[in-house]
Amino acid sequence: MSYTIEVDDTLEIVRIISLGDLNTDEIFDMIDQLNGTCFRSGVKNVLADHSRASVGDIPIMGVRSIASYCETLNDSMDGGRLSVLLSKPLDYGIGRIWLAYVHGRLTYEAQIFRKLQKGLAYLAAKKCAAH
Repeated sequence: MSYTIEVDDTLEIVRIISLGDLNTDEIFDMIDQLNGTCFRSGVKNVLADHSRASVGDIPIMGVRSIASYCETLNDSMDGGRLSVLLSKPLDYGIGRIWLAYVHGRLTYEAQIFRKLQKGLAYLAAKKCAAH
């Protein structure tokens, strides 16, 4: 697995792009890096593009752990949005389970999408509502 995290100044988002099979520890590391990036940049809207990756091997206990660990982003992303792109059917289903686990625990909004355009539109809608 590999990933990149960068601030997209044009869209005013942090963009994560991952490749390969993801596991729990790698996602914890990704969350840590995202936390630092959001704090440094002040950007609170995030596109996590996992369309070229897979979360299919993460066990249900791992999904629960990841959901709990996402609370560490509450300060750096407070009031923002997280758009998670999971295009494969199994990955999308696991993402929906994760979404159920984080419900009511985050200070930022989170949604799962299969298509990049919908994920970006979700983030753009937040930006428009803020102005």
